[in-house]
Amino acid sequence: MPTKIAQILDKYDISPEKIDLISQYIDNVVKFNKGVQLSRIGEMNTWMISHIEDSCAAYFNHPFKKLERYYDFGSGNGLPAVIFAILSEKPVTSYDKDQRKLEFQKFVSHRLKLSLDTRIVDLKTFNMDVPRGTAITYRGLGPGSLLIDLRDRFSSATHIRFCSKLQDPIWSSSKLIKYNLSDSSERILEITT
Repeated sequence: MPTKIAQILDKYDISPEKIDLISQYIDNVVKFNKGVQLSRIGEMNTWMISHIEDSCAAYFNHPFKKLERYYDFGSGNGLPAVIFAILSEKPVTSYDKDQRKLEFQKFVSHRLKLSLDTRIVDLKTFNMDVPRGTAITYRGLGPGSLLIDLRDRFSSATHIRFCSKLQDPIWSSSKLIKYNLSDSSERILEITT
């Protein structure tokens, strides 16, 4: 595991076993990204540091532990879905339209023995019953009418959007939680209340 990521993980209350699982996930991303483009990245180390730290910071800056399950829409390479599956030990479902990326997540889930389910969907038409106590995260989806529509479709869930800078909230009655990454960049979680 890159030293920088190890230093970041040391900031959080993460057991050595879970840190080892995160390390194995990182190794698999590096390995698989050569054959299956999991992400458009220039410098793998920089990308991985910011995304892993972002997932951990979000997990520890929001009361996720009170929730019963997590749905990650647009998970792609597995962030934050895989990290949440490692940290929470509660069921996580990753939804994406790219079957290749979901196959990678299935492989990692099986190899690391995680409670991670993957489903290929078109979020524009997808619908399901979402029980209370569910968090839906959006990392790869930008602001816009799709997020407003998803919030309306799945109104019983807590919705969490990752933002890289202060943006106008897109959901009514949401709160913003600010936190900084190790490179001092400000991150924001927009959370429906």
